[in-house]
Amino acid sequence: MAKTAGTILDRAVRLWEKSSWAYIRTVLGSVEEYEIGRRIAQEYPGYFDDELVALLSSPNPVVVAHALTTLSWMKSPALADLPDGLLSDERSVTIGCHFVHTRTLGEIAQQCMNDAQEH
Repeated sequence: MAKTAGTILDRAVRLWEKSSWAYIRTVLGSVEEYEIGRRIAQEYPGYFDDELVALLSSPNPVVVAHALTTLSWMKSPALADLPDGLLSDERSVTIGCHFVHTRTLGEIAQQCMNDAQEH
């Protein structure tokens, strides 16, 4: 399977870039930004690791949050070696789920790293 400009990850990134919220937890109803990340994790585990890691440098914190969460769902070994700058990133992200709240990217990164170590 060749990685091309028309991959599922490319579609996900376009959705994530347009979104004001990160859908990184189960939500009521179907939210495409959440569903596409879950699909990537379930159907392509390990296939997009390098691309998702590269997205951790995105200037868009919503994209970073989705990339982190997708790597977490994939149980990617890349989470064991997150840069210190990401773990201390204070940019806020609004999380859409059953209730709306904000977290910093550093908090999200730390949680994803911890989840990966538990598995």
